[in-house]
Amino acid sequence: MPIYDPDALGTLVANAPEAGLAPVNYGKLTVDAHVLTWNRASDGVSTPERRDLKKGETLSKGQTLELQFSVDIQEFNPNLQFEYLRTVSVQKTSARQKTDWTEIVEPSLIKVFGKNWPAEIAKHPYVEVEDAPNIMGKVSKSGKTFGVPKFLTKFANAAACQAAREKRFGTSAAAAPAESGDGIPPDGVITQTANLIKGVGATVARQMLESYPFGQ
Repeated sequence: MPIYDPDALGTLVANAPEAGLAPVNYGKLTVDAHVLTWNRASDGVSTPERRDLKKGETLSKGQTLELQFSVDIQEFNPNLQFEYLRTVSVQKTSARQKTDWTEIVEPSLIKVFGKNWPAEIAKHPYVEVEDAPNIMGKVSKSGKTFGVPKFLTKFANAAACQAAREKRFGTSAAAAPAESGDGIPPDGVITQTANLIKGVGATVARQMLESYPFGQ
């Protein structure tokens, strides 16, 4: 006979934490469009020449559209020493290769902003965006997986965005009252960290938190 309650076990399994930590960011979105023209050198190596997309421009053969997504994460946490900036090549998935654009970025834009997403993102909305692993699993020299933006939510204004951020991460040290500097993390952070350790173990959790600190 099992020493555990089968019904309780089913509940625990259903509510088990997801493996891995999804790095989520909040802030005002800015999108820049670039055109890449590929030039083949005498040694056979192709290098891109990048410039801004012109109004009403259509692309010719040998040119690629590239979108640069920037989220102003420092507005709600001025202590951050880095920025959220991701560049995505607008290429569709083919029978030979899947792309970040088709599999991750475009579906999330449509889900959050609707089919008229180009006009919506031009308004510089406040957003919640996950830094999702790229579809091909490409990594940097240090072994860190490159991320691409997966949009989760749009907010009516800065206040709504900040409230959602604080619900997830707690009030940042920058925004907390000076007298509350007791060094104790917000309850939300403690809970997330505990669930993460349950899911992946202390060693892996430590490595993930070093790469993606809470409150970014």
